[in-house]
Amino acid sequence: MQLLIDFGNTRIKWALLQAGELHSGGEAIYTEVELAPLFESWWAELLAPAGVLCASVADQICFARLEQWCLQRWQLPVTSLQAVSRQQGVTNAYTDAHTLGSDRWAALI
Repeated sequence: MQLLIDFGNTRIKWALLQAGELHSGGEAIYTEVELAPLFESWWAELLAPAGVLCASVADQICFARLEQWCLQRWQLPVTSLQAVSRQQGVTNAYTDAHTLGSDRWAALI
């Protein structure tokens, strides 16, 4: 099972990928101080996933809260999706490929 997260500037969404099937998780509008309780309410009872994959445009402090929670709870790092110049037959025309939001890159792929 994989935990998939779309971490935006004001909204966070998540789902589980298990045996090739996507299972809807949840979503919320958040502030930095609400993140740890939100993660706890969503994932405290969840068995440790094989991995955590995140497309994030959230600020570094908020993303660090997610990383810290996953490391403390499951001893798992968060794999951060990054836009690259070319992947799966898709070419990123941005001069600096990493400036394309990872959420948009994920949608293209």
